[in-house]
Amino acid sequence: MDKTRYVAEAMRQLGDTGVYVTLDRDPTVDMIKKVNNKVKKAHVDGCISDTTLEYLLVDSTAKAGRFYLLPKVHKRGCPGRPVISGCNTPTEKISEFVDFHLKSLVPIIPSFVKDTNDFLHKLNNIDTLPENAILVVIDVVGLYPHIPHDEGLYAIRHALNRRQNQEVPTNLIVELAELVLKNNNFEFNGNHYLQTLGTAIGTKMAPAYANLFMDRLERTLISEAQVKPYLWLRYIDDIFMVWTGSEGELNEFLSFINEKHGTIKFTWSWSKERVNFVDVQVFNNGGKIETDLYVKPTDKHQYLFYTSCHPRRCKQSIPHAQALRLRRICSTNSAFDKTANELTTYLIARGYRERFVRDQIRKAKSVTREEALTSRPQRSNTRVPMVVTYHPGLPNIGAILKELQPLLHCSDKCRKAVKDIPMMAFRRPKNLANYLVHAKLKPANAENTPLGTVKCGDRRCLVCEFLKTGDSFTSKGTNKSYTINFELNCNSSNVVYLLTCKVCDIQYVGSTSTKFRLRFNNHKSRIKAHTRMSSDEKLRDDLIYQNFHSLGHNGLEDLSVQLIDRVDYEKDLLDKEGQWGYRLKCIKPHGLNENDFFFS
Repeated sequence: MDKTRYVAEAMRQLGDTGVYVTLDRDPTVDMIKKVNNKVKKAHVDGCISDTTLEYLLVDSTAKAGRFYLLPKVHKRGCPGRPVISGCNTPTEKISEFVDFHLKSLVPIIPSFVKDTNDFLHKLNNIDTLPENAILVVIDVVGLYPHIPHDEGLYAIRHALNRRQNQEVPTNLIVELAELVLKNNNFEFNGNHYLQTLGTAIGTKMAPAYANLFMDRLERTLISEAQVKPYLWLRYIDDIFMVWTGSEGELNEFLSFINEKHGTIKFTWSWSKERVNFVDVQVFNNGGKIETDLYVKPTDKHQYLFYTSCHPRRCKQSIPHAQALRLRRICSTNSAFDKTANELTTYLIARGYRERFVRDQIRKAKSVTREEALTSRPQRSNTRVPMVVTYHPGLPNIGAILKELQPLLHCSDKCRKAVKDIPMMAFRRPKNLANYLVHAKLKPANAENTPLGTVKCGDRRCLVCEFLKTGDSFTSKGTNKSYTINFELNCNSSNVVYLLTCKVCDIQYVGSTSTKFRLRFNNHKSRIKAHTRMSSDEKLRDDLIYQNFHSLGHNGLEDLSVQLIDRVDYEKDLLDKEGQWGYRLKCIKPHGLNENDFFFS
């Protein structure tokens, strides 16, 4: 989908005034105040602890949500699934808090289907289907953005009131959920919007909220229907139903549920022989339920290339994991053999050795289907994880840790802190998608906007005179130059900056989550204050401030600064600062940074 079609599809959806309204400004600052006032009151009322208050409070770096589409390539016209990224929004943390209290209520819903395995287990509990059984699949059309706020909040209140542990009051959880729903502002293509109906796909609480709403709705629909389903199972917005009435009664039932609610509508298909539900084909073979793998026609089977830069164990686990999945889904050996042969072809095309793939398939086939469907209990692991960003050039860190463990145990304190050998865990490095794909769409005029450090243009600004403008910067320690990939100015936040002494060409790397001008004014004040210090105080002052008053220097006159990088989220800021600090050689004696950099 090219950009023109993408924007057109987004604007078509955002033009639905029943769901979205256009705003004339960004209301994020107001949203921050609303959330903080609510959580502070909850703390004063004794509903949440000090720790919870600290976690839920929103800082000034929160942003509006970012609206984007996930194209449904398997559907005609390639419509987009609307998603609003909730990362670093005012309601992100309270949505997580609400979800924590709702998600435990979802599995007790009678129709609840957790995943494919759970669905298969539920089908296995049916010995024989009635002779006249009809298999039906029903899809809720656009569930998330069409749940009326009052009905959704009523549903979660009803579910929360059934909790045994009421330590956190139902009223508080419902009020926070209402804040999430009614303060769901976002931006797209330079414009600001507010979602007024339903919940955003992207906020943490959405799946549990939608599940509990559907539980309430489906109970009403089924209780009021004259003829009721033999079986009704639901995976969020996908419903599997077995009907034992006549075809005429089925059509009446489907029409009834589709007309009952003002905003929730359904599509459906049915057959006496076979239907597709999620990734499973369900067959009625003379009253016996059989299952096989269902693959959408648009599935390109693009398994991870074996030559991809991933840990070897990760790639080698794919054939066996996929074969076990087939073992669970395929209820007959003939169906398993057929899909396993297809899997072999796909994996060979992605660079996997045929012999290895077939060995893994044989290994999976040796497991009975009943064993494959049995969920293994989660093992508790108290080993401390050592998380490292993966790189193929890394040594065998696991072996090194094992070799050095006896040295740690020479110390009683270390033995208590690290009782067992740390568990190796690899963090995925950035891939091409991380660099090329972003939730936020650049406005059309942004493509012509020059990148680099620019002045803010405010005549009253006291920072612009120190700002070195341009689209690149140079390390005085390595003489290497780097390109600035963002438009940055005095009002930018979540930035990494580079201070340079014009006299001795020595540099300092810093970062700030607040507006840069506020942080830089602090540096200016510290440099000025150095002259008023006693001799002992001057010796104890930070190296950067000593430098601008050393021999041959004239304080602020010798200072210049460039903004060199930016991150989307504050949690990534110190990592980015550290990366540039090492790359530019800014740690003393090469630079003015006195301490080593912190990495998360």
